[in-house]
Amino acid sequence: MKVLITGASGYLGSMLTYFLSLKENIGKIYALDVKEPKFLWKPGEKIIFLKKNLVENWEEEIKNKIDAVFHLAFWIRRPFFNLQKHLYENSFGFEKLLNFCEGKDVKKLIIASSIAVYGANKENSEKKPFKEDDELREKNYLYGKEKIELEKQAQKFYEKNPHKEVIILRLATVTGPFAQKYFRKSGLLKFMKEVTPFIFLSSENSLRQYVHEDDVISAFLFVLEKDFPQKFIIFNIAPSSFLYFKEIAKITKKKIIRIPYQFLKILFSLLWYFSLGKIPTAPGSENSYTFPIFCDGSKIEKYGFQYKFNSLDAFLGEKGFFENLFSPKGKDNL
Repeated sequence: MKVLITGASGYLGSMLTYFLSLKENIGKIYALDVKEPKFLWKPGEKIIFLKKNLVENWEEEIKNKIDAVFHLAFWIRRPFFNLQKHLYENSFGFEKLLNFCEGKDVKKLIIASSIAVYGANKENSEKKPFKEDDELREKNYLYGKEKIELEKQAQKFYEKNPHKEVIILRLATVTGPFAQKYFRKSGLLKFMKEVTPFIFLSSENSLRQYVHEDDVISAFLFVLEKDFPQKFIIFNIAPSSFLYFKEIAKITKKKIIRIPYQFLKILFSLLWYFSLGKIPTAPGSENSYTFPIFCDGSKIEKYGFQYKFNSLDAFLGEKGFFENLFSPKGKDNL
């Protein structure tokens, strides 16, 4: 089997490329990214690195027939000065990838999406988890809105190509030891754990549903190998647990500062503009910070997949394949 991975030098892309390279039935991996790989894998006979942006001309450099495509490349946070470029590269880049899949004999397209598509709204409740067929209601947070558009593009692609398999994985907040110890992934979790000496609380039911990086990679590998009865299928990838911000404050031994939602909105806006977008408080993020998005991730389990870790394991980042990456034990794992 020969595969193409977009975003192969990123956090999840690095992990996925590495684990795919270990599989005997994977003969060739085309790893595409705008950045050189820094972790876990290097270009070689099995892994062909394409230092390209998806909007560039990369297709002619793929010399083999591709059986499966993993789409992970995505600019996540709204750039402070380059919004139009950001939107163009996410949308047109994916369009070019879909054209490639349509023109070639690609059998399976696996897409990374997000539970952000459900929308962080006041009426959300942790007592009623979102399921895959629920309405996608994000209207403010750019990341969630873009993922909705990406899923719409994928749906249209499938309708034109019903013989191809299209699988969308809506990921909860992904983290674990590789993200926190080695890749040093930025975002709200890092901000809460390492930057701020306290945790703002704008709602008693503010929460995060964390999914462990190992479970996410296992899900990608699972859907690659699995034959599903439907050609187009969507899965929430999320454990049955979550962490309230109140719990996070206890775990991290930080003081809680209760703040009204409107004040939080103003604070996030000031942090965003005065940091020139370096602090992850983009417009709309005050909603995802305040209102819960809790999902039912059990659909994939009905096909035989099993989660190994809960939200607390993911948040702590102390357990998993990469818990001792650069120790003698970890080196043996690699």
